[in-house]
Amino acid sequence: MLRDRRRMWTMIGALAGVLVVVGALVIGVLRDRPATPAGPPGAPATTTAPSAPVTTVEVFFHRGQADDPARVEPVRRTVPKTDAVATAAVAQLLGGPTAAERGQGYFSMFGPATAGKLKSVRVANGVAHADFRDFRQLIPNATSSFGSAALLAELDATLGQFATVKSTVYSFDGNVTAFYEWLQRFPPIGDESDVKPAMAAARQFLTGIAGMTNPADGPFARTGTGRAEATFYARSPEGKPVPQIATVVSLRRSGTAWSVTGTTTGTIRVDVPATAAAIASPLHVSGRALAFEGVVTVRVVEDRANGPAELGRGSVVGGGDQLRPFAGDVPFTAPAGNHGWVVFTELSAADGTVIRATSVRVGFAGRTATPAVELTSWNPALQLVDGWLRLPDGAGSITFTAKATGADRVEVTLTPAGTGTAPLKRVLGTATRAGDVYTFTWAYADEPLLGHLGVLATGPGGATEVTPFGLYHG
Repeated sequence: MLRDRRRMWTMIGALAGVLVVVGALVIGVLRDRPATPAGPPGAPATTTAPSAPVTTVEVFFHRGQADDPARVEPVRRTVPKTDAVATAAVAQLLGGPTAAERGQGYFSMFGPATAGKLKSVRVANGVAHADFRDFRQLIPNATSSFGSAALLAELDATLGQFATVKSTVYSFDGNVTAFYEWLQRFPPIGDESDVKPAMAAARQFLTGIAGMTNPADGPFARTGTGRAEATFYARSPEGKPVPQIATVVSLRRSGTAWSVTGTTTGTIRVDVPATAAAIASPLHVSGRALAFEGVVTVRVVEDRANGPAELGRGSVVGGGDQLRPFAGDVPFTAPAGNHGWVVFTELSAADGTVIRATSVRVGFAGRTATPAVELTSWNPALQLVDGWLRLPDGAGSITFTAKATGADRVEVTLTPAGTGTAPLKRVLGTATRAGDVYTFTWAYADEPLLGHLGVLATGPGGATEVTPFGLYHG
């Protein structure tokens, strides 16, 4: 009996030891297991995963009452982390507002139908070029003036949030013209936008230097690379334009603006002085004219930084019934600068105002001449479309040839065409000289480009820059 009891206690002790070991193992396992968040009874167990890196961009939509197509407001969107932030933002824009955003009053022409229509966004040199798969059939109301302005406002604001973007170009499957024709607008790589500043420069010359009061706008025509003519009409006493009394203003793109190179009229034809002649006092003039009582007023005007200054005035007599020769001498005071104008005008018989003008650009004898420069050719002979030279796709090179007088250095520059702050001009390089002929070869990269090519000549008499055309690379 005693032996049986000892055997039983020995078995119980062994079993207790096993239970202690098992209990220790269970406690150790429980200590290494991650905690399970508390939840309601029966709820599945959840674990917290580490957050994936993200990028936040803004997308611009319209909101509220549709009374101003240009007024857009941002919404924030979060996308997987990316360096292609402009691409991500436009892709989000094309999907349109979410249901929650629509509930907050946001609306857009973009939506589920246009989601995924973005092909690419490329940003370089301040230009963002977004290319889309053709979605014209999906947004039929974009052709109205309000609709096109609204669509462009959302695109421009979404891309314009990035500091590297100063201007935008859009296309359908690489076709820029197709996109803007759909919106019934001129593409940014056409130069219709140059017409207004060119006409303004011509008008300012006629009123500020030629002495006209309020000439009426006539036609505008391009006459060559970076050159144009603007026609203006005199007005009747009732203020109506008189097409028979016309003055044609010749213009050249200079820098990023337009400058006047002369004016002509069919009834005042000047032989002396010739354009760019160095004149001295007294100035001898000659030519042929048909004017009221044959009288033509001649003025010598100097260009000055604070405005033109008249140095001398006289008159000559041509024909009152037909073109007849005129000749005479006009004394003038000593100039302070290098350049000016000799302006021949006819005055109105009704009120004595200037009704037409022929103006000749001149220099002054004894003064150092400002350089004259003109781009003459480029190779390869790429197509010049509406004042823009479109560079082929990919990287490449192009050689420019210019002729300059009075210069000892010629540089080729590029000024980005931007919609933001003043664009920063950069020098592409210095041309190689052979007499008065300068050549420069520019190797361009495979990146978007939208800007004005400049040819800058410097010499003892100062500096002259011409901008013959724009450059575009998609």
